[in-house]
Amino acid sequence: MARLILAWLIGASFALATAQDSGEPDPADQRIIHRISQADLEMIVISLGHEIEARQNLGEVSLIARSDDGTLYLLIGSACEVDAAASAGADPLCYGLNMQVRYGADEHVTLKKINAVNLARVAVTVWRADDTLGISRFVILDGGQSVANIKENLFNLLGIAPYVVDTMWPPVDLADASSGDEVITLSETGE
Repeated sequence: MARLILAWLIGASFALATAQDSGEPDPADQRIIHRISQADLEMIVISLGHEIEARQNLGEVSLIARSDDGTLYLLIGSACEVDAAASAGADPLCYGLNMQVRYGADEHVTLKKINAVNLARVAVTVWRADDTLGISRFVILDGGQSVANIKENLFNLLGIAPYVVDTMWPPVDLADASSGDEVITLSETGE
């Protein structure tokens, strides 16, 4: 619980500092998107200072990006007009946006834990498919969403991902390790 409160305080401090530094809202963030394109996805990622790792590997409108803290995430357009766009010689546009963070799943990823996280963090959907643990946030663009709102949805996903990881794989307290296994810390190895 203390870690959760600390994480929230750090996040709130960062958000406040960012808001105070900028002074004025970015005019690009006020733009309303009714259907999202590949160019829109790339603009959002770049404007956040994140790095694009791969483009269009999960569909015509998709990318994989890396956040400041190293988290890989996926932005995947859904309900896309691929055929209509192709016949018109235009880029595909999508009426929905699926944002995901994925991890490899093991025996620690149980349905009980997934259900608990889904109840505790309703802003995302946590799921397991084969050997993948997924965390998703879906944004419906019908009627329009501002770029700022799409970014906030992404911040929510990225902010909740560490909670999901800690729930699936609780951190080990080295002071309480009593398994009899030898624990070597970095300082002991000289690294």
